[in-house]
Amino acid sequence: MVVFGIDAHKRNHTAVAVDDRGRKLGERTTGTTSGDHLRLLTWAQRWGGDRLWAIEDCRQLSRRLERDLLAAGERIVRVPPKLMANCRSSARTYGKSDPIDALAVARAALREPDLPTASLDGDTGSTSAPGRPARRTRRCRSPAWQGRRSAWWAWSHRPRRWTSWREPAHRRRP
Repeated sequence: MVVFGIDAHKRNHTAVAVDDRGRKLGERTTGTTSGDHLRLLTWAQRWGGDRLWAIEDCRQLSRRLERDLLAAGERIVRVPPKLMANCRSSARTYGKSDPIDALAVARAALREPDLPTASLDGDTGSTSAPGRPARRTRRCRSPAWQGRRSAWWAWSHRPRRWTSWREPAHRRRP
């Protein structure tokens, strides 16, 4: 089995391939578009069919990658960042870089067997953890909510007579 550790960022993802003993097999940095994810999948196919993708749990950055990998039929686990700190401190190379972080993600996935898996939610195409519903944002766009929000805005921005706290009450302008 080959584990691919992913360090996700806004503009690029760094992947490191690791065998079942934790030895580094290769690394690759790719963009964040679906075409880049397809090229990452073709790169990963050189190590055989039994693959596990371990992605650092920052869903705002890795949601599209998770969606593309799940659509291709891949297995994905999410690795909390606190599990990687221990692995990074015991590494032979010091410092913090994207390949070091991706290697730490892959090794943490090998070390921890019960990590949460990613899955597609119904027909929406969004990814969330099992047992955790997706966030609801429809409420903010409903007409009733808009009416309450506009009433609050009108009340909080109502015109007020200018008075200064420095002037005594008998000297204030009318």
